[in-house]
Amino acid sequence: KTPDCCTECFSDVVLPPNSSGPTSPVSNSPTVSPTAVVTNTPSKTPETNRCDGISDLARSFGIRTELIPISGRDVLQDESTPQNKAFEWILNEDPKFLCPGEARLVQRYTMATFYYSMGGNEWT
Repeated sequence: KTPDCCTECFSDVVLPPNSSGPTSPVSNSPTVSPTAVVTNTPSKTPETNRCDGISDLARSFGIRTELIPISGRDVLQDESTPQNKAFEWILNEDPKFLCPGEARLVQRYTMATFYYSMGGNEWT
């Protein structure tokens, strides 16, 4: 049996809260007519960033893949942990906008984890 590409590559991706995943089952047969309304407005292209044009999702996946050996998948995914807060900060707030494979990624993640483990903004 051939593995499903998305299932194999993204087997550990966590759906956002209140998400039930796909809303309809996948069909092997094509639809008879288009299922979307055609407009004159172009569709939005996937977001890309300064990481050699990779998508935000690919950037997130790449950074996460590098950090799992350091903190573990479960800890990195648990929103209550300093590790998850540091990971989310690197992805969404860090002005350095690091990319997967950058030399300072692990160092920055470690320091952000320390910051959040000491209480973040509440640190005294």
